[in-house]
Amino acid sequence: MVADWEAVSKGAAAAVALVGAAAPLARPRARANLKSDLEILERFDPSDPSYVTIKGYIDEQVRRMYSVGGAWRRAMIFAGTTSLLGGGGLLIYGLVRGLSWWWYVVGGYLLLMGSMTLPQALVESVPHDPPSPESPRVRRRKLRA
Repeated sequence: MVADWEAVSKGAAAAVALVGAAAPLARPRARANLKSDLEILERFDPSDPSYVTIKGYIDEQVRRMYSVGGAWRRAMIFAGTTSLLGGGGLLIYGLVRGLSWWWYVVGGYLLLMGSMTLPQALVESVPHDPPSPESPRVRRRKLRA
């Protein structure tokens, strides 16, 4: 039995597109929850002990939402490596088998996506502290004001 590689590559491309399209859908819900928590926080007096508790919870939500965690980083490394290997394999297979031009575009896109995702995942992702009052950027802003 001979495998129909064109059907396999179409299925793989559709699966990658579905996963890529579904990934950003989780963010708006988290942001809406954060917005409602901030609205609740505004109702409390800063001297109230509940204010400190809610503020700590909101700070933790912001840290989790905007920092790159270990699981996300591993997923990006996997996606970048898979895209590089898949795009390269698709281009080589297309050169050997003579696929239509569309598969060269898909393979090139996968290579480009992998070459951008993999270095981004490998860069150290440590949240930066806000600039100190002595930093040149803050001093320039004060001088302009």
